[in-house]
Amino acid sequence: MTSEDTFSDVIAFIRDTGSKLNNDPAETRALRVIQGKANRLQYLDNHPQRRFCWFFLNVFLEDVFYNLSGDIPYVSNVDNARIEFLKALGSNLMKFSESLNDQNFHGCFATFEEMVGSYLDTINGINSLTHEYNNGSKREANNRVAF
Repeated sequence: MTSEDTFSDVIAFIRDTGSKLNNDPAETRALRVIQGKANRLQYLDNHPQRRFCWFFLNVFLEDVFYNLSGDIPYVSNVDNARIEFLKALGSNLMKFSESLNDQNFHGCFATFEEMVGSYLDTINGINSLTHEYNNGSKREANNRVAF
């Protein structure tokens, strides 16, 4: 690991971030912190399954930030889809942290499957919504969920 973080510190941070995200999906800054920790740990952790988990989490969160904070309109239906995804991500991060803490890698991988399924369903839904939006649907002014 690193001198900065112990394994249990990182697991606790992921769990706490998941809980906070589940309660307030607008608070996404800690996801970047998790991504940074995962990015660092993928190179430093010598355990093969944990290393894969750090790699996956790093790449997954990068993709989430790229696709859910990019050039998509801030309309209520899109924001609602983002919010629901972020709440689900929060729950999944809590499950992931438990599984990783217990060295239950089947549990980690099952959680990753849920995360990917939820993410891809959200992207498909947003693509449909933005297609409608771009084809002349009524534009709405909304509160923004910032990444």
